Amino acid sequence: MIRESRNEIYRWLRRCLIGPANPGASGPDSDSLNRIRPLERFQTGILFPVSIGESGLDAAEPETDDEEELTGDEENAGTEASGLSRPKRTVLPPSSVGFSFFVQGDSIEIQLIPRAVRYELPEDRTEQGRFAAETWRRVPLGRDDSEGRTLPTPDRGSVHHWREPVFDARAELFVLWRRHADGWLITVSLSNTQQVGAQPQAGPAKNELREQNERSLLEVELECFVHQGAVGPYPRADFHLLSDEEQELELRYRNQIIYAIGHGAAVDWTPDGDRVVSIRTEFLPKVEVPRVDPDAGEADGTALEVERLAAITADRDGICDALDRFVAGYTNWVEDQADSIVALDSRYRPAAANILKRMRTAAGRMQAGADRLREDDTATRAFGLANEAMASQMRQSLRWRHASGKPTEAPRWRPFQLAFLLLTIESAIDEDADDRDLVDLIWFRPAAARPRPTWA
Repeated sequence: MIRESRNEIYRWLRRCLIGPANPGASGPDSDSLNRIRPLERFQTGILFPVSIGESGLDAAEPETDDEEELTGDEENAGTEASGLSRPKRTVLPPSSVGFSFFVQGDSIEIQLIPRAVRYELPEDRTEQGRFAAETWRRVPLGRDDSEGRTLPTPDRGSVHHWREPVFDARAELFVLWRRHADGWLITVSLSNTQQVGAQPQAGPAKNELREQNERSLLEVELECFVHQGAVGPYPRADFHLLSDEEQELELRYRNQIIYAIGHGAAVDWTPDGDRVVSIRTEFLPKVEVPRVDPDAGEADGTALEVERLAAITADRDGICDALDRFVAGYTNWVEDQADSIVALDSRYRPAAANILKRMRTAAGRMQAGADRLREDDTATRAFGLANEAMASQMRQSLRWRHASGKPTEAPRWRPFQLAFLLLTIESAIDEDADDRDLVDLIWFRPAAARPRPTWA
């Protein structure tokens, strides 16, 4: 039930951002937009026509009459007074999309299926000769295999390319084959080849806006079926050429197989057993993230009970002892991770050591927060008030969830929430603390995978 509800939200969001606006509707307006242009209604999944003479300036850049009337000296003086520069941002709307993947085999055969829609404004006029109400009609393009092409392996050479017009020459398919190891790196793309004229500096006229909307391709999809050949993992970059952050990401996701990379959009693929049978562009990607339940470790009930923590001024020693045990449980888990580093491939060990160092730093800051509560009366009182406020809010939430009866469970922190509170106590109080400007990240152990290291 929950999964289907999420899928319905995703489908609604897709209709809003990509289209179509009225799926399943009937009548003359089922595939139409009334009094709104397609490029105003939809936000992604669009290939724009190529603008001849386009400057590439951001359309959102503010332009006022006052700015235009400033002389050079006045404008420079204003810039210097504010201490800010005003660089122009270059923005060119995308006119192509595609992806790359790796295929092995003596005989390779792929089939490309492009899909899109266009919108047109009918020439209907009233009896007085004026245009009728602005109603944009949706026209599907390439909704069957008639626009698809099946391509075999190139006969010779290490690099081979192919292109062909589609959608009545409104767009073009392009394929680039490159020899790599025992297979081919293949890049496929779909480009909008239509053109629109240069726009005057004062702003586009109404007919140019119409031209831009009529020549844009919306709801764009490009799918590649692999009929022969085996899609293999996409070659990764040399690990030693990656930045420290990229190496950490490679460590954490080293067991995830990437079969393709997108150009101008995300990419997804369809497996069939141990084969990938198709790859496609995805302008609104989705993935279901499994729920992770943090393990409380060595924490006892007192450390996580919000109402008990709210009474810290009445039992400071008892509460602080419980918080010490909570931090000790986290610290012990962190140290357990050090033992697992030796089992990693040698190239991953420096990245794992960097992560371990930051976790040890976090444990030290959490302990410093717990120690501050023992010594600082003001911090202790503020901590108690914060927990009292949260206990009240949690009680209200529990009453709403148990509308049919009185809730029996007491408000409790999740371990990472309490860890964050302890972690930030020192930097919240001390204006000169080294960690005051940090955006903090807590590493915690999942209850469902307690024996596993954090980088597993």
